[in-house]
Amino acid sequence: MGTGKTDNVKLAWIETGIASLPGDLAEIGVDYGATFCRLVAMAERRGCQAHAFDSFVGMDEPGPNDNAAVYPKGKFDQGGVEKFRKRMDSLCVPRDFYSLWSGFVSSCFHGAEDLKFAFVYLDLDVYGPSKQALEFLWPRLHVGGILMVDDYNRDVPGRVTQAIDEWMEVTSDAVYGGCLNDQLIVTKMACSRQPV
Repeated sequence: MGTGKTDNVKLAWIETGIASLPGDLAEIGVDYGATFCRLVAMAERRGCQAHAFDSFVGMDEPGPNDNAAVYPKGKFDQGGVEKFRKRMDSLCVPRDFYSLWSGFVSSCFHGAEDLKFAFVYLDLDVYGPSKQALEFLWPRLHVGGILMVDDYNRDVPGRVTQAIDEWMEVTSDAVYGGCLNDQLIVTKMACSRQPV
């Protein structure tokens, strides 16, 4: 969940790629907010909102497809939503350009059903929540919008890779755009691709 691996070069490339698109920005699984701070700065330049979807108290109970030893309940606990907000304040992140949505996936999305996104960064580390987040987010991503998924590696398959591969098999408007440092780029296309 958000280790700051999404560097400024990638985000600058993404910002250029979505420059003509309407919509907000979102990160699902923000950890301590290193990447989210950059998204808020991008949102300020775009004149939109950055949305952080997270429990802010760590991970939920592991599902049957998750590694409970590696991702136990409570891992990545940030001390709650108000502590996260105070951390953003201490970093001079302007509150006017972001919203925090607290809860485990998928309850963190309640109330956000009308949002539309130009860019989404998904960093949940585990199988079930990743698939659930995609089901919520993909229909709300504008055509031409970009999804970046952390911890995706076909050479060393993990639970996130499995979740994304299964999702890509049944999602006809998602186009694989490459993978760099275990971060997958997917673009939403206007026309459906043929299943492979």
